[in-house]
Amino acid sequence: MIRIKLAELLGKHKMRVTDLAEEIEVHKNTLYRLYNESSTRVDLEVLEKICDYFKIELSELMEYDPQYIRPSAERKKTSSS
Repeated sequence: MIRIKLAELLGKHKMRVTDLAEEIEVHKNTLYRLYNESSTRVDLEVLEKICDYFKIELSELMEYDPQYIRPSAERKKTSSS
């Protein structure tokens, strides 16, 4: 799975999703989906804006972990059981 580390990044910078949304001019719902790792698609421009704002590499925002189970996938699995 692709793991999006936006929640960790915002926590590290003591920032809210709404603050980042205003700063980088991206709709807050888009960022909330990334924050909650419920997004199934990501606009490259959004990733670029996040990386530019925090002055980080893409690898600091996202990582591939074949063992990782996205929280939203785990919720779906439990609710369908």
